[in-house]
Amino acid sequence: LGLWTHSEVFNAAYAHAVVQANDRGLHVMDDQNGLVYLATGQALALGEPQHGLRAYDAIQRGDHAAAWAEYRRLAPLRDPSSLRDWGFLIFNGTGCPRHMALGAAVAQLSGLDPASDAELARCLGRVLASQRPLQEELLAGLKATSNLVAFVDAELARHAARSSSASAATPAAAGASPTPTPADPATVEAARTLGIPDDWVASAATGRAAAQRRLGRALLWHRGNGSRALAQLAAQWLERAVAQGDANAQALLGGALLRGWQHMPIDMKRGMALLEQAAAANDALALSYLSDHLHAKSVRQSRQTGFQEHLTDEDSVRNLARVLDLCTRWAALGDARGLYRLATSLHDGVGAPADKSGRSLAGLHPAELAQARTCQAGARRTAQGDGDVRAHSRRRARGAGTGT
Repeated sequence: LGLWTHSEVFNAAYAHAVVQANDRGLHVMDDQNGLVYLATGQALALGEPQHGLRAYDAIQRGDHAAAWAEYRRLAPLRDPSSLRDWGFLIFNGTGCPRHMALGAAVAQLSGLDPASDAELARCLGRVLASQRPLQEELLAGLKATSNLVAFVDAELARHAARSSSASAATPAAAGASPTPTPADPATVEAARTLGIPDDWVASAATGRAAAQRRLGRALLWHRGNGSRALAQLAAQWLERAVAQGDANAQALLGGALLRGWQHMPIDMKRGMALLEQAAAANDALALSYLSDHLHAKSVRQSRQTGFQEHLTDEDSVRNLARVLDLCTRWAALGDARGLYRLATSLHDGVGAPADKSGRSLAGLHPAELAQARTCQAGARRTAQGDGDVRAHSRRRARGAGTGT
């Protein structure tokens, strides 16, 4: 399949490839890892079978209903990894009403060791002290039951009824003025862990789109390794800003969904739609992400020269023409990176005949033109330097062959 194991989206791509093959009636053998995925949905292995691959794929694509259906199908197997991940969904309220005690109990039923599983340890550690007796009671019930699905469904129904009763017992005061919705505990905890200022969280909770976008970006692009939980929180705040028409939030969320950055579930269709929407508003980040994506789809690496070659099929030619248009609009904003990308695109003949002299930049504003010419000259020097290196390598190769 050509999947690169060091890619941050390798796991999601691997799972999706297996699911697509199985859906077409094909069995998949991963002989390197001793795994077999049958088209019937059964997983075999020399070691521990990966039963939850289809559910994982559904979660990555944001199809929570499909993930729930798969975990219910796998419940009788009591597969440790599947129970843990199903518990995480219940704990976070993904695809069902949130029930932290039940979610923690289902995850704990997996029998996995929290000392060697950071996500499980974090889940169990976040259960409120007041809910821990209920968690222990539910865990005992889960161990004793012969029908996990029926037990979970019944407890979720009881939890929803208790929540409704509690809400009815504390009606809002008549005529009270609306107050800002406070940030959820998960956001507050994540922000403090990552060192995000408390006032950023408070400002986002007031409903301001710019503040919601700022918080979403901070949760997504933080220092250190990401996680599915942080990606979910980031998406939650970016979605709120997107709903208010914030173009930069559309670009941030669209890029993350398109590429699966920082454990964001991949949704290429929605990601492209958001990027197109933000690019139409001339958002610089959207113009950058969209031009990068279309360019990557329309070139290939030459095995002979090591350089990129432009593909000549109709879609690629159309994509490259769009790349030039997007870069031109990006440069017109006065963005330095946009100017550089426009200069290198013209130099390399992206969407138009190559212009190594820079004459195609004549229509720009004088200040922009000077900056773009500088960028373009740098691109020429880089290309010339690459050529010198290649020539030197060829001379060395010829010398080695003649013994000189």
